[in-house]
Amino acid sequence: MGSRTPHIAVFPSWGMGHLLPSVEFAKRMSIHHGFAVTFITPPALTADIRSLASSLPDIRFLDLSVPHLDSLPMNDPSTWFAAMEEYKGPVKHALGSLKDELSAFVIDFFCAPLIEASTALNIPTYVLSTVSASRLCFMLFHDTLHSQTTESLKDMDGAVTAPGLPSMPSRYFPNAMQDRTQPLYHLLLRNSRLLCTADGILMNTFHDLESGSIRALIERKHELLPKWVKKGPEIYPIGPLIRCPDAGHEKRDCLEWLDRQPDASVMFVSFGSTNWFLSPDQTRELALGLEASGYPFLWVLRSDKDVSALLPPGFEMRTRDRGLVWTSWAPQIPILSHPATGGFVSHCGWNSTLESVTSGLPIVVWPVRAEQKTNAFFLVNEIGLGIEPEWGPNWWVGKDEVERAVRELMEGEKGRKVRMRAAELKESARKAVAAGGSSMDVLTALAAQWKNRAS
Repeated sequence: MGSRTPHIAVFPSWGMGHLLPSVEFAKRMSIHHGFAVTFITPPALTADIRSLASSLPDIRFLDLSVPHLDSLPMNDPSTWFAAMEEYKGPVKHALGSLKDELSAFVIDFFCAPLIEASTALNIPTYVLSTVSASRLCFMLFHDTLHSQTTESLKDMDGAVTAPGLPSMPSRYFPNAMQDRTQPLYHLLLRNSRLLCTADGILMNTFHDLESGSIRALIERKHELLPKWVKKGPEIYPIGPLIRCPDAGHEKRDCLEWLDRQPDASVMFVSFGSTNWFLSPDQTRELALGLEASGYPFLWVLRSDKDVSALLPPGFEMRTRDRGLVWTSWAPQIPILSHPATGGFVSHCGWNSTLESVTSGLPIVVWPVRAEQKTNAFFLVNEIGLGIEPEWGPNWWVGKDEVERAVRELMEGEKGRKVRMRAAELKESARKAVAAGGSSMDVLTALAAQWKNRAS
C-alpha cells in the first residue's frame, strides 16, 4: 500500500500583499512537490483566494464562518489581531477535522495567535513571512528591544541596533512600533512573541537579496530571540514568491503607450493598489517634480476623488507628450518588465520590491506606512537597489527633491550603481527559484521533511 498524498493547510491574511504570496506558495507545493493544499479562509478572504487559486490542481477550501466576526472590517491591523484571538477555537476545530491528514499548518505572520490552536493538536506550524528578512529580524527582536528601554521609539533621536544588522535610525521603524502607549503596539508585540514559538518561518526572500539579514536570522537567531525562547523557529528563505508575467494578460492602453517609448526611458510611479495615503499637496509636489525631471513617466494615480483636481493646473496638458496618468488598475508586473521602463518610484511594499527586483529595476524609495520605511532603509543602505530623497518634516518631499532623485536614478553616478545592482539581482532572483537554486533547494528539502511525516 503506497503512502498517502502529503497535505498541508494554509491560513492567509487580508490584503493582496499577503494573499498573493500565500497562493504562490501553494502553487509550488501543489505543482512541484505533489501536495494537497487546504485553504482555511474567513469569508472576507474566500472570494479572492478562490479566484487566485482557481487553476491549481489539488487545492481545497474550508470556509470558516464566525458570524460575529464575519462582518468586521479587516483592513485594520488592530481588528485583525483581535479577530485572530477569537478564531483560535474555530481554527482548532477545523484543524481537528484534518489532523490525521496534515503534515503542516502554514499561517500568515499576522495570524500568530493561531499557533496556540495548532500546537494544542501537535500539528507542526510554520509562518509564511510576507515581509523582508530585515523586517523579520526586528519582529523577532521586538520583545528584547521592548525590555531594554521604557522609551518609545518615536521619542528616540539615535539609531537602534539588532544583532547582525546595521544600525537603523528609529524613524525607519514601522509606525505600529513607534509608540508603546498605543494598543496596536502591544498587539504587535504579542504577535512577535508568538512568532518565536513557531516550528519554522518561510521567508519570501532569497540569499543574494538579503544575505546579511538572512545570515543574522540563521547564525545569530538566539541573540535576536527573547531569552525565554529555548529553540526558536527554523528559517527557510524560499522566495521570491511572486506571480510570473502573464503572456495572456489583457493589453491595456498603458502598455500600448509604453510600446511607443524608448527603452529604459520611463519612470514608473505607483504607491500600491491605492494612492489615498498621499496628501493632495504632496501629490502636486510629486507631479511638479516629475514634470521638471524631463523624463517620460507612467503614474498610477487611483483615487476616489477627481484626479485632475489633485494635479497642478495645466499639468496634464503640459506633459501629454511624455507622461501618462493612469487612473484605473494597472498590470504592475508587465509594466515593470517592459523594456521601456527604466526606474520605479515605489512605496517599498515588499511585493512591489520583489517585483521590481525580478524585473531588474532600481527604485526611488518613497515609503508611506507599515514596514515600508524599514524596507526603504535596507534597499538604500544594505541591498544597494535604491535612491532616497532628502526627507523634510513628516517625510515630506518637495518638487525639487523629486526632480533630483529621478534624475539621479536615471542618469547620475549613484543611479549607475543601483542600475548595475538591479541587473545583478534580476539574474540572482531567477537562479534562486530555478533547479539547484538556493530557494528551490530549501523548499525541496522542507517538502521532503513534510512528506516523511505524511508517510
